[in-house]
Amino acid sequence: MNKNLSTIMTIQSQLAYGYAGNNLAILAMQLNGFDPIQIPTVFYSNHLEYDVVKGIKMNGYFLKQILCGILKNNLLADESYIVSGFCNSISVVEFIADVVKSYKKNSHVKYIYDPAFGDFRAGGLYNAKEVVSVALKELIPIADIITPNQYELEYILGIKIVNPETLLHVIKNHTELSSKIIIITSVNFDNTPNDRIDVVLYSQYTLKIFYTPKINIDLVGCGDLFTALLVCQLKLNGSNIDKAIECVNKYIHQVMLFIYTNNMSGFTAQVLLKYRSILYEEQQLEEVFDEPRNNNKH
Repeated sequence: MNKNLSTIMTIQSQLAYGYAGNNLAILAMQLNGFDPIQIPTVFYSNHLEYDVVKGIKMNGYFLKQILCGILKNNLLADESYIVSGFCNSISVVEFIADVVKSYKKNSHVKYIYDPAFGDFRAGGLYNAKEVVSVALKELIPIADIITPNQYELEYILGIKIVNPETLLHVIKNHTELSSKIIIITSVNFDNTPNDRIDVVLYSQYTLKIFYTPKINIDLVGCGDLFTALLVCQLKLNGSNIDKAIECVNKYIHQVMLFIYTNNMSGFTAQVLLKYRSILYEEQQLEEVFDEPRNNNKH
């Protein structure tokens, strides 16, 4: 029997209800034609912005048992991506670091780190400071791509982001970040127009800004969706990061516009399916399922 090896592993939160973390990432990846390996960092009743949240944090021992089965059955292909998101336990942070290091040692795996520890909407951190500190120390050095929101990058850098020039200077002089690819999933510079949201790419010591019309709605899970779609588009577009960002921006804009226009409270499977054709505009549909295999510079 030939195994259908996965080319993406996603390690983040799992919910009984709603769309955030793996719930959102897995559906987004499947819409792109990928069947990811999914590992939960927590299992909660719903996302953290409900008044009541019940559930459990996974522990390192439990996750190591899952990983043991994945490794022994050789279920992740050599040229793959590992994505990690929300994690509020030091033992799970250490587990993620061990997973990434183990795979990188023996295969051509790339690691995308979505910090997922806070945002302006939630009023700051939604993880304990000690967990965030360990995550930054352990995961940033081994990441190939980092996808923070503006709050998270300001926290990492210890500065307020006011303009592209200052941001570029600080990243270029940062010991860990200067050599990374960083995609800031939503930025408002001091001179950003009110009707626009900027997605900023830092790569090879330059910044590139992707402009998207702003929709006056702030949804839980946007960063999770962005990163999930990004990894798929990188796989489909031969690691062309500009092309991947443009496709992801276009798709998310249409989805959010529909949600806003119809006065909905969040993502649903029906809405995510509605605009899936955008994800295939640069590929023939049959090619998507073949695998396993404007902007401003500063």
